[in-house]
This record gives sequence, structure tokens and C-alpha cells, in this order.
Amino acid sequence: MKRLLFAFLQVLAYFLAVFFVIALAVIPTKIIFGDLEAIEDKLQILLLGLQAVLAVAVVNGFLLRVRKSPLVRDGWPRFHLGARWFGIGLIIGVLLSAMVLTTIVLSGGGRLAFDSEGWPGYIGSALPLLGFLLIAALAEEWIYRGYPIAKLSPAVGRGWSNIIVGLLFMASHWGSAGWTVLAAANIFLFSLVNGALRYTPGGIPAAWGFHFAWNGLYVMLGAGLSGTLYELPAVRLIDTGPAWLSGGAYGPEGAIGSTAVTLAGLFLRRKYLWRREKTARGVDF
Repeated sequence: MKRLLFAFLQVLAYFLAVFFVIALAVIPTKIIFGDLEAIEDKLQILLLGLQAVLAVAVVNGFLLRVRKSPLVRDGWPRFHLGARWFGIGLIIGVLLSAMVLTTIVLSGGGRLAFDSEGWPGYIGSALPLLGFLLIAALAEEWIYRGYPIAKLSPAVGRGWSNIIVGLLFMASHWGSAGWTVLAAANIFLFSLVNGALRYTPGGIPAAWGFHFAWNGLYVMLGAGLSGTLYELPAVRLIDTGPAWLSGGAYGPEGAIGSTAVTLAGLFLRRKYLWRREKTARGVDF
């Protein structure tokens, strides 16, 4: 118990350090760009993602040089292996998010509406947004599935460390527009899938690819993402059913279909994929 408490306090200190550096980065950002609320959503994603990536790099650099902690490197495989697993995570993310959208449409929770006149401007709007989402996904995975999960794993095992980080990840999304208990549960399950991928040979790149694809497909099809809607021309997911089927203002992540799909993903990960990755202690995810 003491080992767990000490590890948990170090993880909390790590988060505080990262968020402190992010807060410091806001000052030059405001000087250059002014009030972030006044600029468009896509640029906000880019700036916030870059701030988070910079903050993690600074804190990890301090831990490596001053504290001599090798844990900051944990989860980063060799480039070719990481690139391959990024692609695997990408494919899994597209498949699972497509399954969530399919369940929403088939259950009557929502429908896709297309506007042929909007297609000429779709690519020009979608490509920059995908680039911004790529950076945002890296920031979140590096923050949560980097040092924190590596620090907790020796104390409680991989499964329980994944659960603890999942609860922290869920808490970070608290209070978003359209937030519900079901949405919170789904964010937790989503985090568990990311953690499961992080424990593959692909490490953080595998989780990064999955996270990016999961977010990207929703946004590209005009669906809300964690309470935010990034409107694109030509396509929109319109709610036609209750929030527990459609996800409501929170987006597909708030729908019961997301619950079913992420649970299925965890089951398949445990039963069929990478069984040699079992941990000797704790729950294996």
C-alpha cells in the first residue's frame, strides 16, 4: 500500500508539473494570439495540443536529466516498430469508431446528412483539422500513457495502473458540454482501450494511432467530440433519438453504442491479441 501511495503521489506531482508548464505557456500564446476564445476552434486545438506536448517534453526532460528517471522513455519503441504499431492503432481506431457510428444510425439515434454543395470546401477544412487532432491525440497519450502508467505499473500491475490512469483521464473530461454518467463511463472505457494498446509492443504510438483515428472519424463525419462540435461542410451527424442512443451534445462517445463497442474491444484484446503480454500481477488488459 505504501508503494502504491508513493507512486500515486509522484504521478499527481507529475500532472501538476505538466499543467503548471502549460499554464506558463499560455502567457506567450496570449501575447501572440490574444484571447483564445476569440479564435477559431481548429487553431485552439493546435495551440492547446502544442502547449501540452511542449509541457510534457519539458517535464520529462527534467526527470531524465535531474532525476535520472528512465521511465520517461518507457512506451517508446524503435521508430520502425512504433510506426508499424501506429498504423495498427489507426486501423483499430477507424474500425471501432465506425462501429459506434453504425450502431447509432441503425438504432435510430442519429442519421448522416450530406450536402453536395459543401464538398468543394470539405478537403480544405478537413485536412488542417486532422493535423490539429493528430497533435492533440499525441499530447493526451504522452501525458496519460507515458510516465504515469509506467510509474504505477510496478506498484500495482499493468491492469490496475490502467484503471487508475483511466479514472484520471475520465476526470479530465468532467463537465464538458453534454456530459452524462454514460459519457463518463465511456471515456473511462476508451482510456482502458488506449492503455491496453500502450501495453503492446507498439507502446505509446499504438495508443496514439488509435486515439487519433477514433477522434478523427467522428469529426470528419460531422459528429460531436467530447462535447465540442467542429462543423465541416458537406456532412453532419444529426441526432434523431434520445441522448443515450445518439450521444446527445457530447457526441457519439456519450452513446450506449460506444459502451458496447469499447467493451467488445477490450474483450478481443484480452482473449485473442498479444496474450504473451500478461502481467504477473494485477488484472491483465
